[in-house]
Amino acid sequence: MEIVSDFEDGGSPQAVTPEEVRETDPTWPPDGNTLAFGHRGLTAEDAFIELFNLKTHQLSHLLRGDKILAPRWSLDGRYIIANSAGNNKLMLYDVKTEKWRQLNTTPDFFGYLAWSQDSAYVYFDTVLKGDNGYFRLRVSDSKLEKVADLKKVRQFRGQFGPGSWTGLAPGEIPLFPRDISTQEIYAFDLQLP
Repeated sequence: MEIVSDFEDGGSPQAVTPEEVRETDPTWPPDGNTLAFGHRGLTAEDAFIELFNLKTHQLSHLLRGDKILAPRWSLDGRYIIANSAGNNKLMLYDVKTEKWRQLNTTPDFFGYLAWSQDSAYVYFDTVLKGDNGYFRLRVSDSKLEKVADLKKVRQFRGQFGPGSWTGLAPGEIPLFPRDISTQEIYAFDLQLP
């Protein structure tokens, strides 16, 4: 992964990690001082999250070897939510206390994770499981709510895996890419003069 080291003057890109590895899911806190990103290996055991401090250029690991990936900074900078690849659980890292805790959830598959504006909830879909829906999970007590039923929604399958992107519009309105590629086909008759 490369990053420009001096944003004000442009500068030249510098490698963040010394080795050729597969970095994924870069995410920034609100202050923009630390980049969090995942390393995805060939197996779940190879997955971990790394932090890069832009001021000191130091790398640090968050639970290396503990099968955690797909980090997302909360919008207030207090937390990092991540997916535990080994058991498909959501893990929450408290930046202030530097401690991880597992969030209690019923679904065992999480699509794209998105934070609420107040950093009190994490939103995600469960498109690839039987209870196909869009959910929000309250961070304080792991209360899970189904926000939308997606059973009848034809979602576009993206290039980054079997699931598709989901997100939040202002007002925490769920966003989904809809697949209409074979549903609405039109023909045009040209009339030449």
